Amino acid sequence: MNSIQLKWPVLTGLAILLITLSSWQTVPSTQPVKPIHYQEDTSRPDKKDRKEYRTEELERAMKEVDRAMIEMDRNLKIDFSKMDKELKAAMEEIKKINFEKISQEVAAELKKIDWSKTKAEVAKAIREAEIQLRKIDFKKIQKEIEKENQKIRKSESDGGTFH
Repeated sequence: MNSIQLKWPVLTGLAILLITLSSWQTVPSTQPVKPIHYQEDTSRPDKKDRKEYRTEELERAMKEVDRAMIEMDRNLKIDFSKMDKELKAAMEEIKKINFEKISQEVAAELKKIDWSKTKAEVAKAIREAEIQLRKIDFKKIQKEIEKENQKIRKSESDGGTFH
């Protein structure tokens, strides 16, 4: 191992050692150490300023939770039974629908459509639109647009506004 590869691990180890040793140094305190005094017994139930829970209070709270759970279960059962009834009624309504009859009626109506007539009407409408487009004088429109653009440019160069 050459000296460069050995240099980094040694420097890292020295840095860690330096930090560790410096954290153990203590500055002598001029103040005396005060002893910790416990003035009250933590098991005395007559103190009202602390939140102490007695077994009676815990049992009462657990009974209230049990009552709430029973009430919630009862409400859920009612909701599920009502939902089940509504679902069954909807399924019965769906069973009454005759999809085969609907399919036959749609097929019969589609057969009544005169597709050749519809195709001819669409073709006629396209021809009329083409005729109307040919009547438009695009050169005249282009000239009018250019004329208006010149008015705008002239107005802007005069510092005025376009009217």
